[in-house]
Amino acid sequence: MSSGEALDEVARVLADDPWTESWPLVLAGVVPDRVSIGGLPLHPRARDPWRLIAVSGGHPLTVAAEWTPQGLRPLTTWDDDGTAVIL
Repeated sequence: MSSGEALDEVARVLADDPWTESWPLVLAGVVPDRVSIGGLPLHPRARDPWRLIAVSGGHPLTVAAEWTPQGLRPLTTWDDDGTAVIL
């Protein structure tokens, strides 16, 4: 899903249960940087995003992440060969 679709999904989840503390997301076609993934902010305790940035090479990729009220926690991405890269 896109960043916008992810925000819509989280909004629906929070509308149903405002005390939701986390929600799994798979973001497609997003470009990570030092502070965000596809424009969605990273959790302050998220591991250093350099590995994710390196796999991306500045190009869009797919990232499995956990949404929290403090930001995203990236969990896994896939390289060009389709190999899972644990973050």
